[in-house]
Amino acid sequence: MSIQEKIKNYWNHAEGEKLTVLDVGTGPGFFPIILSDMGYEVTAIDCTENMLEEAKNNVSHAGFIVSFQQADAQKLPFPEASFDLIICRNLVWTLPDPLTAYQEWYRVLKPGGRVLVFDANWCLRLNDPELQRQYEEDQKRAKELGYENPHNKANMQESENISKNLFLSSKLRPNWDLEAFVQCHYKKVFLDRDVIERVWDDEQKVLYRCTPMFLVGAEK
Repeated sequence: MSIQEKIKNYWNHAEGEKLTVLDVGTGPGFFPIILSDMGYEVTAIDCTENMLEEAKNNVSHAGFIVSFQQADAQKLPFPEASFDLIICRNLVWTLPDPLTAYQEWYRVLKPGGRVLVFDANWCLRLNDPELQRQYEEDQKRAKELGYENPHNKANMQESENISKNLFLSSKLRPNWDLEAFVQCHYKKVFLDRDVIERVWDDEQKVLYRCTPMFLVGAEK
């Protein structure tokens, strides 16, 4: 099942229905291209102007039109009930107050709308010695296979010192997310732990074996 099919599987709607989607933390514009190609009306936000410019260029080269805005994921500049779907990838783990973000996303969702979050326990290892040991074994195995960790840079230690103190770096996910959705009054929550088979290549599966990506979602 492709990522497009996965999105459709978790978001049932009438064929040909014009739906509005918000991509939170769009980065280089990965989701706006996929979602525009699926026929959806897409709005994408990011907190940095540089990433928005990169996303705009990528979307333009792909031949699509998307509304881009610089905005805070925890304080959205949209009215209540603006979107049918909110989607994000590898963002929530960086947020200082993800519970507030989930509450805010609930606010701008239409009744029956859904949120889909692709993420992982990226930095839990920094607070979990056993997970750190597994991570080091994975990196050793990856090196033996000729795979290079793109994050093994000169500033890695500084980055880890910052990441260790992020709110979600000490929380076990997706358990935390499921509980947070319930706390935010979403009426239906769901989880898929097998998304890596469709979104990761062989190199990523080795490099990040101990921190597999998951898909967690909820319906308003």
